[in-house]
Amino acid sequence: EKPLVVVGTAPYNGDYIARVRSSADARVRLLGGVWDQDLLNQLYAHSLLYLHGHSVGGTNPSLLRALGAGAPVAAFDVEFNREVLGDGGTFFDTADSVAHVVVAAELSAASREERSRASRDRARAYDWDAVTDSYEALFQRLHAEGPTRNRPTGRRATVAEW
Repeated sequence: EKPLVVVGTAPYNGDYIARVRSSADARVRLLGGVWDQDLLNQLYAHSLLYLHGHSVGGTNPSLLRALGAGAPVAAFDVEFNREVLGDGGTFFDTADSVAHVVVAAELSAASREERSRASRDRARAYDWDAVTDSYEALFQRLHAEGPTRNRPTGRRATVAEW
């Protein structure tokens, strides 16, 4: 029932974009790239739900920005997004589950402020000073342990373990 605002561009061919535009009803607003950072922050801050569809990579800057602005988040269900969102996110992995999280967000609009607060709280774990301090401590520890340190096990360390 609410407007669906789509921000961003994609490297797809013009025919695909034209099909997307022609299939969208009046509730869908395709803004394209938004380069004004204040406007982008306002879009995040006032959204009922931010859908994060990225499925590769690590800690995505767009996801962190949405959290920091207090956007309630539903993200594609991959390890990277789960690690960033923790228990505070909602996840989807199919078209049907995307529809479900959108409908659920509209039905629970009254809890938006609570979900927004949870997003901002989660974003605090990604304070750049804390991240760089953690890296510095890690490098100092590795340097102190010297070259005889065992090889990594392949398991990714969490921020808390640093």
